[in-house]
Amino acid sequence: KKSLVHGMAQGALSAAGGGRFGDGFLGAFASSMASPLVRSIDGMDAGARAARIAVAAVVGGTASKIGGGNFANGAISGAFVQAYNDEMAAQQFKKTLEEFRTNAVAHENVSVTENDGVTRINISGTVGGAGVAKSRVRQFIDGVKGHWEGTFKFDGKVYEVSVNLEHSGLMLPDFELRIVRGATFYRSHAMHGGNVATIWQGAGPGAMAHEFGHMLGFGDMYTDSGGVFAGFENDIMGSSRLGEVQGYHAAALALRYGY
Repeated sequence: KKSLVHGMAQGALSAAGGGRFGDGFLGAFASSMASPLVRSIDGMDAGARAARIAVAAVVGGTASKIGGGNFANGAISGAFVQAYNDEMAAQQFKKTLEEFRTNAVAHENVSVTENDGVTRINISGTVGGAGVAKSRVRQFIDGVKGHWEGTFKFDGKVYEVSVNLEHSGLMLPDFELRIVRGATFYRSHAMHGGNVATIWQGAGPGAMAHEFGHMLGFGDMYTDSGGVFAGFENDIMGSSRLGEVQGYHAAALALRYGY
């Protein structure tokens, strides 16, 4: 879908500039589809950004030429899309970090170490709440683990995030759950940098991971009136249904808790 949007936009710009719609469309569409290849060139420094733009230009130009169009027009469209994507990534990290620095409270449950060029972030602790069944706690932990645990890359660095949460049993939990039952719908919420999350009984794994993001200190990347912020459609803090944890989240955690 995003590739089609990029293609349509660049096709329209190409046509408006006196070129062929197809040149701009194919160049932008192919470059967007080739994003896994382009993203393999990691880093936010000028050299890495220039390399990604160059690869996107070649891909876009080649696709346009194969389609019977002009290589240069396709290359320009491909380069433009990649330059836009790089700028959006930089802005995403900046906005995420600003929000995080404002809201984050130092959790003793988050630790950061670095070894062999890999930054390892460990999130540990207990989860529970008065009257909350163990099975519900397990669902919450699975939702958090399924989104926040993994290997992430950002700005030339590798981050490994591990989630080691367990049921608190009869002890006071590090992260408290409160479950809202009986409502047709209830908006789950958690204090930024706090240790209490109020979860609707019908909430899915994404919503649980989103609220845990608040507990870690991350803010919302949407407003009720304006929707998801531009560029944050795939961000867990922008959309709990479609979003995922991004590399800049791991980088923000490392900056906050490790250095």
